[in-house]
Amino acid sequence: LVSSEAHAVLRHSVTVTIGLVLGAILLGMLLGRKLTLPLRQLIHAAARVQRGQHNVQLPDHLPGELGVLARAFSDMAKGVQQREEGLAQLMVRLEQRVAERSAELRAQTDLLNLVIENINEGVIVVDPQGHPAKINRAAQQILDIEGTPEAFSEWRSTRRFLGGHPEGVIPLEQLPLARALQG
Repeated sequence: LVSSEAHAVLRHSVTVTIGLVLGAILLGMLLGRKLTLPLRQLIHAAARVQRGQHNVQLPDHLPGELGVLARAFSDMAKGVQQREEGLAQLMVRLEQRVAERSAELRAQTDLLNLVIENINEGVIVVDPQGHPAKINRAAQQILDIEGTPEAFSEWRSTRRFLGGHPEGVIPLEQLPLARALQG
């Protein structure tokens, strides 16, 4: 009898212990999920922000430090989104200004080319290295060459031109007009 009573108490103790252990495990899982769910949401929100999706909202009703962290993260994402939108608007305005300025420069260049082409005096425009960039019709007729920079370069190579300087360009300070302007 003692042994069957002891056996019954032991069985009851084991059952209660197993019940308590299972209850503790279940309670731990529920509490763990309650704590890890907001962290997982924060991790997913961070990944979305990293991909450029800045309109993330995290629950701000979380208790303690998790709530503070969620609110701070949402505020940060909103700030990043506002800066991105500001930069996009700035980029659009900048591209418009570049397009407008490019159109103005093209118009000025076209006008200058028209004036150079139709002036009665011979004009040869050279780049900073002294290579011809434009030869107007009058210069072509005077030099008896066709109007390509290559034709002028060929013509120049057969003649002593621009003071016979080896590079084909007279230094600015040696030009009579530049010396006269300097006094």
